[in-house]
Amino acid sequence: MSAVDALFAILLLLSVLWGFWRGLTRELVSMIAWVAIGVLAFRYSARVGHLLPFDAPDMVHVALGVAIIVVLGVILAAIAGRLLRTAVTASNLAGADRVLGALFGAVRGGLVVLVIAALVVEAGFSESRVWRHSASGPYLEHVWHWMAGSVPRPRVPLVMMSGG
Repeated sequence: MSAVDALFAILLLLSVLWGFWRGLTRELVSMIAWVAIGVLAFRYSARVGHLLPFDAPDMVHVALGVAIIVVLGVILAAIAGRLLRTAVTASNLAGADRVLGALFGAVRGGLVVLVIAALVVEAGFSESRVWRHSASGPYLEHVWHWMAGSVPRPRVPLVMMSGG
């Protein structure tokens, strides 16, 4: 087993164990919460920051608005996760919740490994000896190329340059 394979195996194992320990309920609450926190921070950080009763540059108000939204969001997500976890435990579904959490962790770990492989391939490091001599590297590279080829290309460039 090469260093690349060992790294990927450790990442997968840690993700599975983390998912098993937390359970599917807490994993889903956490994922939904972080998406919601990101959207709320993006949309409302300036408004929240400008509610603060002191003068400062706009960037400071926005940064403090983001911090307030993130802290409150994490606290609310922790409370919601704890309540749902208590309900799952009380309903005798804790075992199933943990097994499904481990499955969720396996999927998440696989996606993390695939993202790392995509970064390696796109950065041009896939020709390195350590990558070529691993069992998983060339396989993940093949999967990445298949996935990248399956996604339709946009008809309009994502960034349009003005001519003048």
